Amino acid sequence: MEIKQTTRILYIWTADNLRLQDVHYKSNMKEICVLFIHGMSGNFIENYSAHVLGNTLSTEGIGFVYGHNRGYNHINDIPIREGKQDNSYNTIRVGVTYERFLDCVYDIDAWINEIKSYGYKKIILVGHSLGCNKTIHYFANKHPKDVAGIILVSPPDMVGLFEKP
Repeated sequence: MEIKQTTRILYIWTADNLRLQDVHYKSNMKEICVLFIHGMSGNFIENYSAHVLGNTLSTEGIGFVYGHNRGYNHINDIPIREGKQDNSYNTIRVGVTYERFLDCVYDIDAWINEIKSYGYKKIILVGHSLGCNKTIHYFANKHPKDVAGIILVSPPDMVGLFEKP
């Protein structure tokens, strides 16, 4: 079977009405898709290693989605669903500076639902840096049946954030 590789940038809406973007490295084989969950201030435009991973996996018949979460970049004005009369968007200020960790569930859930709509049967979550913590938090709270595996890449040591001197 010939493997066809294409890449596309998409937008989705989270359950709490934020618009997030992703890059999807498509595969015509629909068995597995990897969802990459970045850490603090990550984004797909500047993450060359994710680009190499996406190209490599899609060439091997595995889909790859680098989905932004509300913690991308330091400060962002992300569109919210409640549009204005002139079809422009209102925005909310987030980014890693203003991010609420618990809201990561909305972001990951939206990406998993989007990946399922592409027709993939299994999803592997790959968390990088703070994305590791978000991945574990999401999995512990949602228990998604479509997730076949989790890979944690360079998890942060967050103990120091919570210890008092």
